[in-house]
Amino acid sequence: ADSDPFVASDECDDNDEESHSCHICNDGGELMVCDGGDHEIGGCGRSFHINCVGRHEIPDGDWVCMQCAQGAGMDDVGK
Repeated sequence: ADSDPFVASDECDDNDEESHSCHICNDGGELMVCDGGDHEIGGCGRSFHINCVGRHEIPDGDWVCMQCAQGAGMDDVGK
């Protein structure tokens, strides 16, 4: 998972400190980053464990957190 752009690691130092801990539980580990990818909403840059956001695996493609998705009017997120 070292080359996966959706997983933050301790080696990544171009993001601020919150990228190294989960926004929900504040623990470190393998995290997904809300970056929005090519979407117009952009993402907030916060990191999350897949289990903390109710997922079982890292999704393919770009990912945004529930708060950013809802703020962009994406009501069907997670369904």
